[in-house]
Amino acid sequence: MKMSYHERLQEIRRNFVMRYQDRQTCMTLFEQILWEYGMLPKEEEMDRSISDDNFLGLIKMALAHKDVHSNRDHEVSKDRSYPPQRCPLCSKQVRQLVGSVQDHRQIHALKPPRCESCAVRWMEENILHYSVGSGVPKGDEFFTPDATACTPLRKDEAAFFDGYEKEMKNFKP
Repeated sequence: MKMSYHERLQEIRRNFVMRYQDRQTCMTLFEQILWEYGMLPKEEEMDRSISDDNFLGLIKMALAHKDVHSNRDHEVSKDRSYPPQRCPLCSKQVRQLVGSVQDHRQIHALKPPRCESCAVRWMEENILHYSVGSGVPKGDEFFTPDATACTPLRKDEAAFFDGYEKEMKNFKP
């Protein structure tokens, strides 16, 4: 009986952890599974210098992968490419449309979904507040002028900072 994708990965992990097979053999078997399921291009090889923990992490990630189909599976065609789509904003033909973008605080839904370049433009205008193409912020959103007049230090302030600088001159951490 032929073992499934997950069973083969579990066997590789078990053999690696229990040292039933050497590291090189386990990595080669894992690499063959990745090639067979189209997760690693045939012309590429796995980096053999990764740590054992990272290798086990890769196996764990591969085990978590749900939608796996072997190149030997009959129901899966060799060409997994999606039909091209048109961006509703610029009408450029692209492989996929972007439906959301993320800044450092939250995820923003894009209505309608758009191509990557239109999504970047939307981010510049709505999140970064850049005017399109200029690379500089619109208005004064990022800079607030300080209206406080600059005055010279009083004598007591100057003496304090002078003494502080002398103290710090001899400071050694």
